Amino acid sequence: MAFVLKRKESVVRPVVVMEPMDNDRDKKHTLNVEFKLLSVSEQKEWIERLKPEKDEDGKVIQDSQVEDIEVLRDLVIDITGGLVGADGKNIEFNADVLEELADMDYVREPLVGRCLEIIWSKKVAKAIRAKNS
Repeated sequence: MAFVLKRKESVVRPVVVMEPMDNDRDKKHTLNVEFKLLSVSEQKEWIERLKPEKDEDGKVIQDSQVEDIEVLRDLVIDITGGLVGADGKNIEFNADVLEELADMDYVREPLVGRCLEIIWSKKVAKAIRAKNS
């Protein structure tokens, strides 16, 4: 099959969320998240925004001021399946739902992790997460 020369705009990736439960148990959920695929120039822009500010000796003066929610707003297009309200009914994804999810640390972290994999490679994203842990 031939490769079609057309830029792909988005990709759906699973994001595993471990919901904290009682008695030291976590409940595993998998969200199907549609992420914007960045062009090389967009990746470079994000990398520049995420870099810490350094002095002339290369010493970090100030960490990046980009908030996780900014990254999520730019890269998360949709979340399909797996989102339900307290009443058990499906929730339609929108900006308010993203804000609510981003306020839950156990959801924000895996979502941002996937975003970093899109901005950088999986290997670099893993190193960044390990450094910031």
